[in-house]
Amino acid sequence: MIINTAYINSSIDRETYPVEGYHHDLIWYPNLDLGHLTSDGYEYGADYWEIYQGYAANEVGAKITDARINFVQSNIGTLGGICDVGIGSGQFVDTVKCKGTDVNPLAIQWLKDNKCYAEDLSSFKTLTLWDVLEHIEDPTDLLSSADNLFISTPIYEDVTHVLSSKHLKPGEHIWYFTDAGLRNYLGLFGFVACSKSNFESSLGRDSISSYHFVRV
Repeated sequence: MIINTAYINSSIDRETYPVEGYHHDLIWYPNLDLGHLTSDGYEYGADYWEIYQGYAANEVGAKITDARINFVQSNIGTLGGICDVGIGSGQFVDTVKCKGTDVNPLAIQWLKDNKCYAEDLSSFKTLTLWDVLEHIEDPTDLLSSADNLFISTPIYEDVTHVLSSKHLKPGEHIWYFTDAGLRNYLGLFGFVACSKSNFESSLGRDSISSYHFVRV
């Protein structure tokens, strides 16, 4: 089954909410407990790369990377065979010595310079998507070969929380999940959650949860 925006949009049960200063409405699907906000495209370039370099340079960024590594190890017992999708600053890839992929040209060049670039993800059974899933319109191809997914993403209480959240980023963030919504969404791709942690929120991030999903 191909799961994409059109598939989810086939749901009759939907609510529409205007987003201040943006020309698309947030579409909320109560039956799935998630929202979709159309993006006309977002530029992941030098400014974006520099922002994430700044995150990596501070103590909290290093602690989050270490906690992500521990989360992966505690769930699958290995750091082997991982591809990090959307590498941010590259800190996770550099620390784990795994492969990575990205859409940002600067990140791609960094990966190639460090001999870490993965062009074909079909051989990777474990993918990490730290602050990434909410950016991807349709992850069908990306997830097609994976058996393990490690994800961090903003988790909302409800649509009211979305509309007041700092994580409402029109053009950049496309998907908006409650806990049930994320489970429902990845269930459409054949995954179930087997572990959840709020370690990133404990380290100072706002409403960020981390999950291990496995294919069933």
